[in-house]
Amino acid sequence: MRATRAALLIGIAARCRADVVEIGADGSARAEPPFISVGVKFDATTSASIGILREEDSVAAALRYVYDMRKINPDVDFAGRIADILEANGAAEASADDGRKAALASHNNTLLKTAGKHVRRAEANREEAPMSAAADYLRASRRTGLEKPIIEKYRAAATACMVEEFQLREQLAKEAAEREAYDARQARETAAREAAAARRADAEAGLRKLLDAEAARLALDGLEGKEGNVGGRRFVLLQGDDAAAVAARA
Repeated sequence: MRATRAALLIGIAARCRADVVEIGADGSARAEPPFISVGVKFDATTSASIGILREEDSVAAALRYVYDMRKINPDVDFAGRIADILEANGAAEASADDGRKAALASHNNTLLKTAGKHVRRAEANREEAPMSAAADYLRASRRTGLEKPIIEKYRAAATACMVEEFQLREQLAKEAAEREAYDARQARETAAREAAAARRADAEAGLRKLLDAEAARLALDGLEGKEGNVGGRRFVLLQGDDAAAVAARA
């Protein structure tokens, strides 16, 4: 979807909406009301509400929105235009309070002094946080004074990072499914072992009762020194034995 700035009519609503969902790098969903929401109207029939989370700047929010629409083939140029519009309509002004500043810094969503600093931060975070790297490449490409080939290079890198984000989430989802299957199998095997152990304990308890009964019978019959056999287990009743001693020795 390629819409020009003139085609986007913006309405800012500083309200919380619970239907904005952030997807973490591990693929888990985190429902959280946005810090602010910006209503974007693309044309007469198409509109959207873009939520900006407390830890997001306009670039991060725009990239998340584009990623949700086109994970495999994201449009970074479109994200850049959305970020321009969000900033032009006051979203950047909401960064003034200290709590938001700390949240932005903790998620590497702060604006650095130069394009080069953004590129270096992107390179440092790319392997573990491709979306964070994509945001820094996009921020770098938006700095004034850059030649077109450099802008295109940074935006291509941002696109590649978003594709890597998709692949990372797919891999994490696959690993999570495998872990779930493994845990379920382990639970079944543990349950089977416990059931088998319980059956063995019951069988041994039954055999012990038989041994006790046989030893008691031999003792009552005055058969010290005689051999007994219970359940295939042989034993000898010694003088002075009681049932417990015979059972323990059997």
